[in-house]
Amino acid sequence: MRTNFKYALFYDFHTPVTIPGVCSKFDVEAFTDQLLRCKVDFLTWHVRCNQGGAYYSTRTGIQHPGLDYDFFGKLADACKRKNIRLSAYFNAGLSDEELLRHPEYMAISPEGLSLRENRNSPFVRSVCYNSPFREHLCNMALEVAKNYPVDGFFFDCLKVYPCICPVCMKKMQAQGIDYRNEKALRDFNSQSYAEFAKMLTTAIRQIKPEALMVFNCDDKELLCAEHSHFECECLPTSSWGYDYLPLYSRYNRSLAGDDRQVLNMTGRFYKWGDFGGLRPQAALEYDMFYGIAQGLRPDIGGHFHPRGDMDMAVFDRIHAVYSKLQQYDEFTEGAVNNNDIALVFDKNAVMPAKGLARMLDELKIQFDAVTEFCDWSKYKLLILADDLCLSGKGRKKLDDHLLSGKKVLALGSAALQDGKFPDCFPANFCETTSFEPAYFAPEGELAKGLQDMPLSVYANTTAMQCKSNAKSLMKVVKPYMNFGWDGLRSNFYNAPECASEFDFIAVNEQVIQCAGGLGMGYYSRAPYQHRILLGNMLEQLYGETKVKCPQLPSFARMAVQSVPGGELLHIMAYAAEARGLCVSMEDAVTVCDLVIEYKLPENTKLAQVVLAPDGKNLEFEVKGNKAVIKLDRVDGYALLKMDFSVK
Repeated sequence: MRTNFKYALFYDFHTPVTIPGVCSKFDVEAFTDQLLRCKVDFLTWHVRCNQGGAYYSTRTGIQHPGLDYDFFGKLADACKRKNIRLSAYFNAGLSDEELLRHPEYMAISPEGLSLRENRNSPFVRSVCYNSPFREHLCNMALEVAKNYPVDGFFFDCLKVYPCICPVCMKKMQAQGIDYRNEKALRDFNSQSYAEFAKMLTTAIRQIKPEALMVFNCDDKELLCAEHSHFECECLPTSSWGYDYLPLYSRYNRSLAGDDRQVLNMTGRFYKWGDFGGLRPQAALEYDMFYGIAQGLRPDIGGHFHPRGDMDMAVFDRIHAVYSKLQQYDEFTEGAVNNNDIALVFDKNAVMPAKGLARMLDELKIQFDAVTEFCDWSKYKLLILADDLCLSGKGRKKLDDHLLSGKKVLALGSAALQDGKFPDCFPANFCETTSFEPAYFAPEGELAKGLQDMPLSVYANTTAMQCKSNAKSLMKVVKPYMNFGWDGLRSNFYNAPECASEFDFIAVNEQVIQCAGGLGMGYYSRAPYQHRILLGNMLEQLYGETKVKCPQLPSFARMAVQSVPGGELLHIMAYAAEARGLCVSMEDAVTVCDLVIEYKLPENTKLAQVVLAPDGKNLEFEVKGNKAVIKLDRVDGYALLKMDFSVK
């Protein structure tokens, strides 16, 4: 069931129950007319927020005390009349007022507490998924499904809140689970919210078989089958940062597959709970263009004023951003990302993967991001993130990949299991203490562009030695002594001494192993030498990459998509800058006189290159299997369409 969203808005309406006059100034016709002006075809809106108040005429929940009419009913009717699909938001993990009135719904922490230390947070108290709250929320959702013309539901904050309440303890004891085991307790909690979500889906779809369902949860893989579509939530100016979307846009796309869409949810503000924030147009453009280039549809979020004030400046900003994106709709609709390189990462240890995703973006490499839950069969090359631990299922998938003759780049101790690397890997693991700090000595065929000196890894290195049937290309360089207090001295200044007996890079025909945690090193210190080395290793394993443009700065991004009869090339040049405690993106950058090297698909002839949206034909020259395309300038964003004909 493909949703075919074009442009979405996600409105938060978390309103303390102490606020009077809720929606007293709300003009439903003016509001929905603004949605139409922005060409929004899908809206998510709260029916019951994390403060516990409902915004509809409920017999099951608690209607907000400051609301004196059926607000959600009016909104739902207006959306129905104007052909705007509507999803009803419930917070499934938080409900302040309901928990105050029903303490038996509350989760009790392993320390025996029902309140968290941070009292200035919506997460001060949370629900127990096994309490009667489960049936209560289900009844509220069914009340909405039966009485309002909604198209779907969004259930938020399904997170792990470890609970030892009597209900949970009885269930754990019956299953033989030791609540003192932190992992077992968290796994039990995850399964509890998964059962909760599946119950909601089953109940709602008995009334609305085609209901859209989204669960904003800690582990989307647990509930992958329950989703009608996915929403990738990323507010880069808040805790997510600008390294989140490059990894998770691709991961959500992998979970969604070919049949489901992903919405790219960001915010017009700087942090959740920020009613007065309005990010620059360039910042929102970048978020949305990046999402489109990765196959995600635009979804900008906002906080709506409790009274219903329109905040026209917000609508004007959204209209300006969406109008710019809509110029490219005829080119981008139906575009798909067909990549044959995948970054394999552990969703519970994402910092190395974020560092690697940034380097791959800066190298203009076209890639997907997957976990062992996803399908790996279409990929020619797998990049195993630093120290990736694989289950038995993951090792089997890796073995199948290698047995089929495909390639692997493994970093750190990736795929190490019980003290052994896979048989097809070029190096053996050595049990020894690692060096801190560790260096590597650039030499040989992978040292192109690197300086002739020991270079820092800025992360752990794995002790390994090349097998006799493989080739060592670089060595780990050890320091005079390891960092740290030895009882007398701090040992802070640790210069490189000499090459150790351990290999930094070992290679065979299928696999390159790099002992260094390059992803974590880049995430920690961003040394450009890591990016150069990564690019050299990928070139040796994969050959020429899809697209290159030496004139583009490292912060610029390029993405390739397939469309009927051709391909699209997205170019994005926007500069993020650290300002005090935050990272700000305010400016689109103009880049001139670009020469793009573009690798053509096999058995195709390049007929023309068109600059969207005006249709200008660009100059190009074909040399072998590559087209060399000239582009005068990019002002923040440019889209090129390559039209092919069969040779």
